Order: sequence, then C-alpha cells, then structure tokens
Amino acid sequence: MVEYFLVAGIEREMSESFSIGLKAHWKRFEGVRVRRYAGALLRSHPPSRRLDGSEPVSVWSRSGDTRRFSALFAVRYAIP
Repeated sequence: MVEYFLVAGIEREMSESFSIGLKAHWKRFEGVRVRRYAGALLRSHPPSRRLDGSEPVSVWSRSGDTRRFSALFAVRYAIP
C-alpha cells in the first residue's frame, strides 16, 4: 500500500495574546488487493473447506483508492 500525505498551514498573530490560523490536510491511499487467504485456520477450520468439509472457501479483499481532505480553522487566545 502506498500512502501520500500533505499538510500546509498558516497562522497570523493579531496581538500578543490572540492569533488565528488555517491548516489543511490531504491524504491519499492507493487501492489494496489481498489475494487468497493463506493462513492455517479460518474460524476454527482450514480455509480451503467449509466447516462441514463440503465446499472450498475463497477469501479475498479489495479496496479502491481513498482520498481525504480536511481543513481546520484555529483561534488561539492566551489567558493572562
């Protein structure tokens, strides 16, 4: 899995005890594809058969690209 992460921000002091700021976050996770499960047990039985041994069981997982953007507006005030 590959992940990209970008953060940018700015803060402006308005007085000795007061400031405002803005911060932005951007994240991207590339899609993941997990192939057939290769573990020894799946819910207390081998993953290649159902619990009663009747049929093969295939286990896999996939997710698409995921992106997220968020922004934060901050007000800071120092109490004297």
